[in-house]
Amino acid sequence: MTRIWDETFEGSGYVESWNWGETVDSGCTLNEDATPPGGAPAAWGSQCLRSINTGSNSDAYIGHTLSSAETEVYFRIECYLNAEGLGNGQAQGFFAAYDSGFGDYFAFYWEQVSGQIYITLFETHNSTVSRSTNPIALQTFYRVELHYDGSTGDWEWKLDGTSQDSGTLTSGYPSDMKTFFIGHSEDQRACDAYFDLIAVDDADWIGAEAEATTGPFDGRIDEVGIWSRALTGSEVDDLYNAGLAVSYDDLT
Repeated sequence: MTRIWDETFEGSGYVESWNWGETVDSGCTLNEDATPPGGAPAAWGSQCLRSINTGSNSDAYIGHTLSSAETEVYFRIECYLNAEGLGNGQAQGFFAAYDSGFGDYFAFYWEQVSGQIYITLFETHNSTVSRSTNPIALQTFYRVELHYDGSTGDWEWKLDGTSQDSGTLTSGYPSDMKTFFIGHSEDQRACDAYFDLIAVDDADWIGAEAEATTGPFDGRIDEVGIWSRALTGSEVDDLYNAGLAVSYDDLT
């Protein structure tokens, strides 16, 4: 696995080269040096991206185009929906990944359904709509992950490490992904959100391949630990979010 591009928003201005630039309509706010909300995971550091859409205009986002289109791509973003003004059946986009022809894409939205907010994935090639298994809570940190293989059309997305949905696109599907948008775009809904720990890799999830017939993981893994017992979900989250190694009393 190779890290193609990442962004943690630390330092002054954009740390990475957001070569698509930013789009901010009147009345909206986009701050790449925002202070993370209280209780943020340690790995968020001291700065993050904040996007505020007032509802009167549609766009407050940044974009990046990879130097070359990737046939297989894994994307991760951590997000925190601070406030929303969605009505029933309304949605607001916060992440989109486009192919090199800027045609087909995957897009994540916050969507209100019967008074509850879900994270929804919309895939344009087959017009697939996939909603998170459970509603999300405001002012809560979530990790959203997407894997797409343009050689097979296979896709899967996860929320906090748990698979939400997967599928295979039909013939004529996009062969790659290249451009990424982060922040509020496409809709005119009042939302206030924070984002951090954005990463794009050129392979599947870290670990063994999903299909046993494809063989073992071929790559490198950093900061490996071995425990004498299974860790709880909260302990795994602590390890992931700390950014540095975390030890437990019964570490072997």
